[in-house]
Amino acid sequence: MIKKEHIGFHNGYKLWKITLTNSKGTEVALTNYGGAIMSVKTADKNGDFADVVLGYDDIERFFPMLPYRTFRQQNRRWEVYS
Repeated sequence: MIKKEHIGFHNGYKLWKITLTNSKGTEVALTNYGGAIMSVKTADKNGDFADVVLGYDDIERFFPMLPYRTFRQQNRRWEVYS
């Protein structure tokens, strides 16, 4: 399952949090701002889920670390993914 959530703006760009979830409940949350991974939640051997990434919940804290944005290629033309 893919869930897309608008989380704000930065320099005029829309910021999105994209959450990918598989059939076993493992979840990866990332942003369209540099592809920053915000969290990875997975089960341990007992089936208890926990976030295994030392990331930030707030996108504002990623800005100093990420000078890049993710792009998609479409017919040899690059567009900002937003």
